[in-house]
Amino acid sequence: MTLRFDARYMVTPTEPLPTARDDACNIVVDGRTYCIDPLEGALQLISKRWVLLVIGILGNFPEVRFSAAKKAIPGISPRALSAALSELQEQSLAVRTVDADQSPPAVSYRLTHAGTSLRAALVPLIEWAENHPPADAA
Repeated sequence: MTLRFDARYMVTPTEPLPTARDDACNIVVDGRTYCIDPLEGALQLISKRWVLLVIGILGNFPEVRFSAAKKAIPGISPRALSAALSELQEQSLAVRTVDADQSPPAVSYRLTHAGTSLRAALVPLIEWAENHPPADAA
């Protein structure tokens, strides 16, 4: 794309900017092109309230009982915890295990391999956020 100055001295592209979603939704880094479309679903999931904290708690232990997870996340209601755990299960990021030999049955949760890899992928984002606080927080 070549640029030229118009009569008002504003930069104007001589070629139209990409309008097709395929062209506009790519990021090129070091010559490699990444499509951001798959990221949208992941961001929708992790932006839901409590989901990041639940991923963190489940990833800190081999298995976590529901009651232990509730105690570990201050302010979360049983309903909200159940919803977050259900969402993670639907996305194959967590597994629910029921030990029926106990009375009452013991229910525990753990991250799947995909959940563990998502948790690891969040670390660079956390580090970036620590180094770049929002302007209003500075």
